[in-house]
Amino acid sequence: MQRSGERDRLTVVACGLGHYTASAFIRRERGDGVVGATELERTGALEALGLEPEMRIEALVEGSAGEFGGDVGDTGEPLGCPGDVVDVQLGFHVATVGENVTPKLANSSYCSGMAPQILVINGPNLNLLGTREPEVYGTDTLDDIVAELTAIAAERGAKLRHVQSNHEGALIDALHDAREWADGVIFNPGAYTHTSIALRDAVISSELPVVETHLSNVHAREEFRHRSMLSGVCLGVVLGFGKHSYAAALDALLRHLD
Repeated sequence: MQRSGERDRLTVVACGLGHYTASAFIRRERGDGVVGATELERTGALEALGLEPEMRIEALVEGSAGEFGGDVGDTGEPLGCPGDVVDVQLGFHVATVGENVTPKLANSSYCSGMAPQILVINGPNLNLLGTREPEVYGTDTLDDIVAELTAIAAERGAKLRHVQSNHEGALIDALHDAREWADGVIFNPGAYTHTSIALRDAVISSELPVVETHLSNVHAREEFRHRSMLSGVCLGVVLGFGKHSYAAALDALLRHLD
């Protein structure tokens, strides 16, 4: 409940495609908590705040920061309450803005100034790295690879979570869970790459950029490994560079998100 005379703190987050704003939303804070976030339309509330549709992001930050104020109406509550804009931030998204996108957009780390959250998923038999066919997969253990990748991510201002499972359903669950918190996924599906329509559907359902990643060059191996069920629905594919495939995938994913 808002006390009489109390004004909420509002943050305008402009989300862009390239150099231009595609949309924006208002995050409302009261006391120590966030009480709501609402997508701003390209007209109406967006223009009332002095934002022009598709204006250059640099112009928004340079010309608008700190100049907003007053009652912006409905920003997450049935009845609009007065508030002052205290910050202007930049974000990025590639999803079509709509009714069902707003909560995810509001929670996105890239649209809230937080460190990007990256999920790394490794599929069946990758827990045996270091001892399994080292002539193909190298001598580094999975723990070694994840530790090195975590350090690289930290240098880039990103945070990693890692999941490894030999079970298809657990990998699907990890992709489903990522919808709620992750900004992108690095995914080595192992042998499921070549067989799993269910994982392909889970990648699509995640609505996240996913980089398919492989230690070995699968196209230089057995013919049955040449076909991927997932490549067509992933942001991109990195393969053949051993443990460095993961670092290359992380770099490409962060560049895509930036």
